[in-house]
Amino acid sequence: MTFRIPKTKKMKNTRMMKKTRTMKNNSLSKTKLYPTPPDGGLFAGYEGDGHCRKPTAWKSGRGVALLLTLVILMVLTTITYSLTSRVAQVKHRRQYLMDYQVSRYACDSGTKYALSAIKKMDFKLIDRRDKPDFSDLFTMNRQEYELYLDEWAQKLAQEDALENAYGTANGTAKNSSGENEDLIALLEESGINIDPNLLTTDYSEPNVLFVPGPYGPRWPNVCEPIKFDIGQTNVTIEITDENAKMPLTWLISDNDKVRKLALDALDMFGSWMQMDPVDVMNLAEQLEDIEDIKRFTTKPKPISVGRRVRGKRNKTLPITVHTTDFAKLMHGSSIDFEVLTRPLPDTGDRYESPLKYLALWGSHKVNINTAPRHVLEAVFTFGGEAEYVAEEIIQRRHEKPFKDIKELQDSLYRYSESIKKSKDYITTSSTFFAIKITAAYGRVKTWAVATVIKQGKKVQPIAVISRL
Repeated sequence: MTFRIPKTKKMKNTRMMKKTRTMKNNSLSKTKLYPTPPDGGLFAGYEGDGHCRKPTAWKSGRGVALLLTLVILMVLTTITYSLTSRVAQVKHRRQYLMDYQVSRYACDSGTKYALSAIKKMDFKLIDRRDKPDFSDLFTMNRQEYELYLDEWAQKLAQEDALENAYGTANGTAKNSSGENEDLIALLEESGINIDPNLLTTDYSEPNVLFVPGPYGPRWPNVCEPIKFDIGQTNVTIEITDENAKMPLTWLISDNDKVRKLALDALDMFGSWMQMDPVDVMNLAEQLEDIEDIKRFTTKPKPISVGRRVRGKRNKTLPITVHTTDFAKLMHGSSIDFEVLTRPLPDTGDRYESPLKYLALWGSHKVNINTAPRHVLEAVFTFGGEAEYVAEEIIQRRHEKPFKDIKELQDSLYRYSESIKKSKDYITTSSTFFAIKITAAYGRVKTWAVATVIKQGKKVQPIAVISRL
């Protein structure tokens, strides 16, 4: 028989306390708070003895976080750089626009000044008897040009030494300010002894010596460049003789015979300037497009505009309007200037290109006193025997310029027939000039070209083209 002792309240409480203590011990020592999933998930790698240890996945979690941080930093850096670049571009663009406005204002002011100042200028030909000829410079490469200058430097050095030696005898000599050892050695090799102290100019400097053009400065300039400042903007004005160049208006003439002879002149000009025959042909075709718009005539008529009103006459435009039209057409998109501006090979610092010797502003006459050889041969293609006529003119004008066409015919009576046929396309005094104005401020350089017809103090503007 089994006897059960009745459980008192005190006994029940004591048993519950033991059970609670046992559960606590089991929860800390044996029970897994984070059991390992069967597929080895995020918490794989826990100890199985009931004690919880730090999961190994936390280490890989830190690597992912670091990688994400680096990616975010790179993105932020890229965004910051992009924003900084855009801000810098905006600042640069604003500064460029401000510099452009200043430069353009100075260029426009320089143009107004040049058009006003040219009225008082008088362009005269210089005496060329003791100076090298400019007619064939375009045919010389760098080595030939330097040799040409060396020969002239020797002559100038002799004259300078003799003049200063005479001044020494009279007590008015100047001390030598240059170093001419190379030139003196070259002269001594030729049997000419010169005292270096008698030379007043350093002829070895590259900017001292150049071949003067018909007006004194380099061809085709009629005067030395005019330089001045407007505020902080540097302005340069250059005036060139357009009558010393070959006019392209010949090739858009309304006379078929003249146009055919002009094509022969263009072929001759292209061979002198080492142009590819295909480029010459393309230029002729481009001029045909301009010819379809407007044809050139040596005897243009005034243009009447407006409607006739009772008691009033129509408004008549001057003949120079035709020249303005041709100037605009020649500088349009019809002509490929990239080919014309291509420099000749091995010309050094000199800029020799077909464009330099072509007149694109509507002129049609060539000044026989200022044109180089190939331009002279081009204009006398209209009369024949162009090569011989050009050579005679070059030889005679070196001694004395021609006053008028009659003097030319009297001097070259053997070629009077050729001169007669070319009479409408030649002159002995230039009236057509191009004025180039360049303004530089900061990093911006703007320029404009104005063309005028100048007869004495009377100046007729033809066209003004502005470019950046």
